[in-house]
Amino acid sequence: MHGDFSRFISPCELQKEMLCYSDGMGYTFHPDFRIDRQSFDNYVVMHTMAGRLICCQNGEKIAAALGESILMDLHKPHLYYFDTAPSRIAWAHLNGAPVTLLLQKLAQHTSLPRKIRSPEVLPALERLFELSDRPDPNIFAQSAQGYALLMLFLEEELSGGVRESPRRQEFKQEAWHLIAHNLHRELTVEELAAGMSLSKYHFIRTFHEAFGLPPLQFMLQEKIRRAQYRLTCTQETVTVIAESLGFSSPGYFARVFRKETGVSPSEYRRRGQPAQGGADSG
Repeated sequence: MHGDFSRFISPCELQKEMLCYSDGMGYTFHPDFRIDRQSFDNYVVMHTMAGRLICCQNGEKIAAALGESILMDLHKPHLYYFDTAPSRIAWAHLNGAPVTLLLQKLAQHTSLPRKIRSPEVLPALERLFELSDRPDPNIFAQSAQGYALLMLFLEEELSGGVRESPRRQEFKQEAWHLIAHNLHRELTVEELAAGMSLSKYHFIRTFHEAFGLPPLQFMLQEKIRRAQYRLTCTQETVTVIAESLGFSSPGYFARVFRKETGVSPSEYRRRGQPAQGGADSG
């Protein structure tokens, strides 16, 4: 049996501006559960584990029975509640500037709330819960899991049943793992290709098809994203950050950082600091 809990987290500025984050999540089973609001600055995914959840929005009334999940835009007036007992849901708020843009684009194809039946939603929610319950949470892993959750809804609506091949999925996982574990180094394309047991040119072509960027440019962007997080959410010095991300000197790191972001590392740190205070519930 799943334990009952609610967790609320204050995101840092990097999460708000660049990542998918969850500032609230949990399991709810109380028979009097009812949320009736005009607006709340979040999206929410809810999965029915028992009973039935009723969601009302935009003049529609949608029932989510056992095994069904709903994605709602909470910025608009909304009402949701249990209409049978016992009922139980797992839920997570999702937010962040890229999430807002993504779901605004989705609204051009379909309206929210959006209901799906997928056995993958509950494990995806539970993985998100697990990633948030660590002494030093990895906000990038949390973001990836939040996107994975959203993709379950978007895939059904937009893919027309077309999925990436298992071979492509395996390549992307292995390439990402290789890059993520070598951000402390200045790798060459030849080294990356060798790590994937591919020729240089086959690796470059396959990588670009999978990620939409050349491998070294993708790796540089990941280093800059990691640097942005550490500048915003830690007290590490610029020198320590530069060395840990494989830059030959703090000066070279600062030049690259400014070229990619438009500001120096020190200025970026001054502009963005972790948000303080608690999150609203619901």
